[in-house]
Amino acid sequence: MKTSSQLTSDFALSLHDTYIKAKPYPHISIDNFIPIEDIRLCVNEMKNFPNWGWDGGNEEFQNNKYFYPWREIETINGTTSNIADTIETLSTKAPVCWKWLSYFNSEDFIKILENLTGIKDLIPDLGFAGGGLHMIHSGGKLSIHSDFNKHPYGLGWRRINLLVYLNEDWQKEWGGTLQIWKKDMSEMVSEFQPYAGKAIIFNTTDDALHGHPDPLNSPEYTARHSFALYYFTKDRPEHEKSDFIGAQWYDKGNPLSIQEQEKIEQQNA
Repeated sequence: MKTSSQLTSDFALSLHDTYIKAKPYPHISIDNFIPIEDIRLCVNEMKNFPNWGWDGGNEEFQNNKYFYPWREIETINGTTSNIADTIETLSTKAPVCWKWLSYFNSEDFIKILENLTGIKDLIPDLGFAGGGLHMIHSGGKLSIHSDFNKHPYGLGWRRINLLVYLNEDWQKEWGGTLQIWKKDMSEMVSEFQPYAGKAIIFNTTDDALHGHPDPLNSPEYTARHSFALYYFTKDRPEHEKSDFIGAQWYDKGNPLSIQEQEKIEQQNA
């Protein structure tokens, strides 16, 4: 597969049919997305990064997961001063990571995504709400879920996810594969190892169930590193709009999300 430097707009357009025909929802895996030399530099920056935040509010569904920027950084229409703080922190404390994050939010890369996915007028999130740098330690997990589908501070509807893995010499027995599940949770359709340079791009809807639900079995000080970037549009097709704005979490074998189960219980109370 082509590297990101070779992933031109024309080549992305040639992958469009493969992308939209993927089951159970549009997605694609692309290897060698970032040169290995930069991956090594990025991981070293992340290991020494002092500004990690931890999401301790959903330990049943995700644990040992660290973020930067932290969720409390507001990005109202991409224009708050906190974005400037984020850029300064990343550019000074993780400059190679910042080089790639800023490229993935650039007009050139947005054009590549639009040709690949067929979704036009994509808007990057310059404040990386819920995205940016991710790091999961041994024992950590991320239960099967669909992502929040609307930007928390008004940027628009979330349409595309880009995940880029940074894990050189990752061992299969450590787990941490990204699993792709059917909407009814009857079957895992695909899984992808989080190997260095692998990118996963997929549509963001309530049907796009994914995660790594089994705790990492990596050595104590070996974390799973990745970039996460999300792209938005001002509107989206009506059939993709949802009453559930936030993430929906799933148990294996249950076609209803935890939130759907709670809603039914409240209606029957």
